[in-house]
Amino acid sequence: MVAWLGYAFHCALSVSSALSAEPTALQTEPALRRPVALALSHDESHLYVANGRAGSLSIITCQGNELANEINIGEKISDFVTTSTAGLYLATDEATHELLIVRIEKQQVQVQQRIPVASYPVRVIASNDCRRAYVTSLWSHRLTVIEFADSQFSQGKVVASLDLPFAPRCELLVRGDTFLVVADAFGSGLAVIDPTSFTVVRSGQIPGHGIRGLALTADEKTLLVAHQMLDESAPTVQSDVHWGFMMSSQLRLLRLDSVLDENLDLLHQAQSLQLGEAGNGLADPNDIAVTNQGIVTIAVGGVGQLIFGKRNNVNKHRLKVGQRPIAIATTRDRSLAYVANHFGDSVSVVDLKNVLVTKEIVMGPKPELSLVDQGEIFFYDADLSHDGWISCHSCHTDGHTNGLRNDNLSDQGFGAPKRVFSLLGRRGTEPLAWNGAVAKYEDQILSSIRKTMQNSNPLPENALESLTAYVKTLESPPSIDTARGIRDEKSIARGRDLFRSFECVHCHAPPTFTTPQTYDVGFVDENGLAEFNPPTLLGVGQRGPYFHDNRALDLNAVFHEFKHQLPPTATLPEIADLQAFLRSL
Repeated sequence: MVAWLGYAFHCALSVSSALSAEPTALQTEPALRRPVALALSHDESHLYVANGRAGSLSIITCQGNELANEINIGEKISDFVTTSTAGLYLATDEATHELLIVRIEKQQVQVQQRIPVASYPVRVIASNDCRRAYVTSLWSHRLTVIEFADSQFSQGKVVASLDLPFAPRCELLVRGDTFLVVADAFGSGLAVIDPTSFTVVRSGQIPGHGIRGLALTADEKTLLVAHQMLDESAPTVQSDVHWGFMMSSQLRLLRLDSVLDENLDLLHQAQSLQLGEAGNGLADPNDIAVTNQGIVTIAVGGVGQLIFGKRNNVNKHRLKVGQRPIAIATTRDRSLAYVANHFGDSVSVVDLKNVLVTKEIVMGPKPELSLVDQGEIFFYDADLSHDGWISCHSCHTDGHTNGLRNDNLSDQGFGAPKRVFSLLGRRGTEPLAWNGAVAKYEDQILSSIRKTMQNSNPLPENALESLTAYVKTLESPPSIDTARGIRDEKSIARGRDLFRSFECVHCHAPPTFTTPQTYDVGFVDENGLAEFNPPTLLGVGQRGPYFHDNRALDLNAVFHEFKHQLPPTATLPEIADLQAFLRSL
């Protein structure tokens, strides 16, 4: 559905300008900056590095590749992009739920306007004429459309907010801005939006998950998608991990005609190229950049590498860069690539012609890492797996879930793949695993490393302790209705009462909305397991499909198709209220 101006969450708020919140220069004190995006100035004299954790913009002079300044522009910057208008850039702040219009003249930075958008914005893209911007927002599952009075991004206002069928992240304008392609942040979804009518004209899925890179080939006839692919039928044995059968990274080449035409199969004449090879995996591909000569570059976060080559041989060159490369910016002549290293707090300068890393620019002095910060780095590190094919993030995308099933030994046998749990908000919900057989986080994490990721080597010092500490800090995602600003408090209150009267609390007891026992809920897996530990319902509205084997597509199916634990007398309005309560958790 389309929500017009005044309806979208936060859009009723007044627009503020830089007069009330001027950027300030930061002291060069030890800090974790965590770069997330890069943008070159129009004359390529400066590189601007958006730091997500610090909320700052680092300015690098390209002539000497030296750090020149760091300016605070927000709280949690999630994207920063250049536009066709010289000196003007767009940024998103995930903490304040705003789009920022940023003017930069050499090293002078001014935030011209802060525009409230749908909550938890993570990406922004501008139209070629600079009269529109499109913002994807993660937990509200929305696309916000902003229009401007002129190409100087003046008087920006929200004109539409479009609900999407998944939590979005990456986006790409194609065919001269006539279509917008949006990708699922966790699962396999792709959506095509008509920017004129503000409608989803096509929604489909690719075989894969964790889509973190979208780009067009130089001839603009092929859509490149960087993602991972989990084979639900492949058991987590070392041979299947070694050959990239169980988990692999892919560059998928989709004919743009097939993507845009709803009458064609999305995968019609598509190709899929495996990134990495047996014994030398490439976990967690991120950003893609394509040169005019057809060279495709991909930042591979799990192994800290940049790979590049012609689109059918993108594995040709592999260069070690910094920790978790996440974003790429290339010069117009495509001779240089700048790579943002998220955990390295640095930018690598790569000479593409001579296949050489010429410099690593550190964003500033670093503090000593806390145990939780160490655990976060390990969470995204594929060196914890056999041959570098898998990180914890590969299945538990950003701590959440890819929504797929994995055939591992957590239920003491193969042949009955189970849905990957979200780790968000799991603290205090032990025991773990679908059969409730694991009492402690440390045991589950060690089992995942040894039995799922197939790492038989000694673990790095503090790896298990710090991973446990990190996972326990992961908060539950916001309620989707809260994120959209459409909570129906009366319906939620009725649903809460029904949750008690229907005795849902017997298995899902507040405040964790789970219990330690296992229960027979009428399902039997392929190995005869009939009793399951109930997963917490915290954040349940942000998950799906449901049940151990993904048999229920959404919450409607849970109750209307499978009648899950409902009394025979339950009415349709009561089921609607019950769902409203669950979505509020």
